[in-house]
Amino acid sequence: MLLKAQKKLTPYRYFFKILLCIVLYKLFYIVLANIFQSAHYYLFHNNLYKTGSYYFIEIFNYWDSGWYADIVQHGYNTIPHEFNQINIGFFPLYPITWHLVYALTGFNIEISGFILSVTVLVATVITFEQLLIELSYSKEDIKTGIDLLFLFPFSFFLAMNLSECMYFLLSIACFLSILRKQHLLFGLLGALFVLVRPNACLLLLPMYLCFLETEGVFLNFSTINVKKILSKKNISLSLYFIIPVCSLILFFTYLKFLTGDFWAYPHAKAQLWGNSFHILFYKSLYNPGLNGITPLLSDVYSTFSVILMIITLFYYNKMRTSFQVFIWISILIPLFYAGFSNRYLSTIFPIYLICSRWGIIQKNRFVVYSILIGIQIIGFYFWTTGNLVSW
Repeated sequence: MLLKAQKKLTPYRYFFKILLCIVLYKLFYIVLANIFQSAHYYLFHNNLYKTGSYYFIEIFNYWDSGWYADIVQHGYNTIPHEFNQINIGFFPLYPITWHLVYALTGFNIEISGFILSVTVLVATVITFEQLLIELSYSKEDIKTGIDLLFLFPFSFFLAMNLSECMYFLLSIACFLSILRKQHLLFGLLGALFVLVRPNACLLLLPMYLCFLETEGVFLNFSTINVKKILSKKNISLSLYFIIPVCSLILFFTYLKFLTGDFWAYPHAKAQLWGNSFHILFYKSLYNPGLNGITPLLSDVYSTFSVILMIITLFYYNKMRTSFQVFIWISILIPLFYAGFSNRYLSTIFPIYLICSRWGIIQKNRFVVYSILIGIQIIGFYFWTTGNLVSW
C-alpha cells in the first residue's frame, strides 16, 4: 500500500512519511514519462517534450497548465493567445497560489509548480484521512481509501499542475468543517473553494444539505423539517454560506473592472472555447463531431460516468444524501456541457468513500491495485502524447 496510517508515528514523522510517498508518486510519473519518451523517439524519431533544463518535469505542465502558468507570470489580460483565446477563461485561486510560491521561492515556473503540487497533495492526503476518521471509518477502510486516492484510473490528474487537487482538497475540507460544526472556517474555505473552478458554486448545495444533516434538520428529501430549517439558529448559521457567494461576486467584479463585462468569464468560455450546453452522452452514437472534441473522449467519459452512476444508485440508502447530490452534480454537469473532461471524475471524493469499504478490494489488493495501475498507466500514456482521450 502507498500509505498506512499509524498512531505510533509522531506528527513530524507522519508528515515526512506522507511527503516521501508524494515525492515517490511524482517520481513514478517522471520515470514513466521518460520511458514513454524513449519509446516514442525510438518508434517515431521525434521528442514528446522539449529539451530545456527542466524537461524532466515538463510532463506535469500539459494542457491547461500552460494557461495557469501564463496567469502566474503575466496576470489576467485580454491579449488573445492560441485559437484567439484569453486567460480570463480560468478561475484565480490556483494561479494565485502558484504565483505566491513562484515569488517567495525564487524558483522558475516549472519548479515552483512542482513544489505547489507536492504541497497540495500532502495537504489532501492528511485532510482526506481526517474526513474518513470523522465519518468513523475503520483503520482498514482508511488505508484502502488513501490507497485509492492514488490509484483510481484518473487520479494522475491530481499529481499534475492543474487545479484538480486543490479542488479536491478544498471540497473535502469544506465538508469536514461542516461535520465538525466549524461554521466560520467553512465560510472561509468555501470562499476559496468557489475560486478554484466554476462548478464549485453548484456544490454549495450538497454542502448546505450536509449542514442540515449535521444540525439534525434533514436526513433525506422525504424527511425535511421546514420548521427547523426556518428556525432562528438555523438561519443565522446559514448566513455563513453567503461568504462563498460574496467571494465569487468579488472575482466577477474584478473581471468587470478589467474587461468592462461582469460576465466576462462565461462569455469567454462560450465565445472563445465553444463551451455551451449540449448532450454529450456517448456522442459518437449520434454526433461524430462537436467543438473539436473527439467522440472517443465522450465515450470514455460516458462509460466511466455510467459506472459511477450505477455505484451511486446501489448505495442510494447507504450514504448521506449530501454526498449523493455531490456525485450527481459532479457527473451530470460535464455530460451536458461542452467543457467535460475525464479529469473531473478524479475529484468526486464520495466515490472514494464508497469504494474504501469494499471487501473485494481489501481481500484482493494486489489484483485490484494492479488493474487500477494498469488503467491509470494507459490514461497517462495518452496524456503524455497529447491525446484528448486522457483529457
